[in-house]
Amino acid sequence: MTDRGAILGLDLPDRQRPRLVWSQLFGAAPGLAAAEAIARHDGTVCVIARSAAALERLEGEITFFAGARTTRRFPDYETLPYEAISPPKDLLAERLAALYELTSGRAVKLLVNAEALLGRLPPPDFIGARSLSLEVGQTLDRADLTERLVHHGYLRVDQVAEPGEFAVRGALLDLYPTGAAEPVRIDLLDEEVESLRLFDPETQRTRGATRRIMILPAREFPFDAAAIRGFRERYRDYFPGEPGRSAIYRDISEALLPAGIEYYLPLFFATTSSLLDYLPADTLIVETEDALADLTTAWQLVEERYEQLRGDLEHPLLAPAAAFFP
Repeated sequence: MTDRGAILGLDLPDRQRPRLVWSQLFGAAPGLAAAEAIARHDGTVCVIARSAAALERLEGEITFFAGARTTRRFPDYETLPYEAISPPKDLLAERLAALYELTSGRAVKLLVNAEALLGRLPPPDFIGARSLSLEVGQTLDRADLTERLVHHGYLRVDQVAEPGEFAVRGALLDLYPTGAAEPVRIDLLDEEVESLRLFDPETQRTRGATRRIMILPAREFPFDAAAIRGFRERYRDYFPGEPGRSAIYRDISEALLPAGIEYYLPLFFATTSSLLDYLPADTLIVETEDALADLTTAWQLVEERYEQLRGDLEHPLLAPAAAFFP
């Protein structure tokens, strides 16, 4: 989009008018309006869509009008509340990459569907503390790196195929960093990173090199010994009685991650944050199609699911106000 995106020429909010309503935007005009806001606001922009389908459509429209992909998505888990299914690894990677960008100090053009605002997230300092970078020529203790990867939620496998996985093969360490477009093969010479080569996860063939990679945590919660200990303590505080009867408690105690553990995220932290806590003070928020009005229906679904599933002693549930932000 040229000339700072002035096709529609819509006014943006300012100190005198902190909230504006753009009306009579038909067809793809909401996407064009959002693209203009993204182009014209120098700081972070958060565009809120009413659903996952609306988010995908909006992303396509913004990309079309902007002429290139300039946005990051922050989707919800795409599961029903309290469902014992964990999100796909690539979806988690997309969320974590967005959170990292928001903590980096750079302006982010973020697309989010409204339901994602209900979810509880790690405090912003968690992302930075659990991230690390590797460069060619850097001294590296392979045993220390593999231990850190496990503690940061990465899964050790025989062959890397998805984000959040790593494999050790002699002097080589294959790693698919969270948020990266493709995995990287780390070639070590003694304790020095000799090369970082990108490779195709399907063919396992290298196809280029890079000088530096960023390794984000693989999950939105810690999973080292201290985190497991904290989880157990908070679980016993929240669910008094016999925690050993719970499959969730037993699995975490044995360093296993049960499906749907994301809905117990608050038990891994002393405090949690909202996505809004990650946004800088000068963020321009663009709400499309009265998206936030649908949060009432989304919250009703959370409460209905809680009432339906709360009786399972093997999988006791956090109350809605503890698992989500009302």
